[in-house]
Amino acid sequence: MKRIFSFTEMIDFLEVAHNGSDMFTVTTGVYDGLHGAHVRYLQKAKNIRPTNKLIVGIFSDELTFKRKQKFPVSKQRDRAETIAELRCVDFIVVLTTKEETYAFIEAANPTHLVVSKTTEEGDYSAETMEERFKKKTAVVVLDSQGDVHSSDWLK
Repeated sequence: MKRIFSFTEMIDFLEVAHNGSDMFTVTTGVYDGLHGAHVRYLQKAKNIRPTNKLIVGIFSDELTFKRKQKFPVSKQRDRAETIAELRCVDFIVVLTTKEETYAFIEAANPTHLVVSKTTEEGDYSAETMEERFKKKTAVVVLDSQGDVHSSDWLK
């Protein structure tokens, strides 16, 4: 079964999945230089409701640059393929714009939206995501899962 989707493919997939009994937990991020803190974060996201499918939205190289003025060390395809190898992750979608990110979350209609407390201010901060989606989904804010922050490594 396919696990890595473009935005358009994911929207099509979600339309079919919502006709079944699938329920989703969603989280987003760059996930560059996969490390233990990323793995622990994704495991905790999955364990919020283990019967849900966990969909991880990975920010594209260009979106990461727009957000951080730095490109990720690993290309988006490599990051997606690495995350796809984790047992706790069911599906991955590569997101290229803020608008795609919000549209994906809306289409997924997740029971839980998991955000990191360490995400800096802006369009993807815990505060922004809570304000935007709290009426439609439970927004769960997770603390940092370690001392390593791959944002420090970005080019």
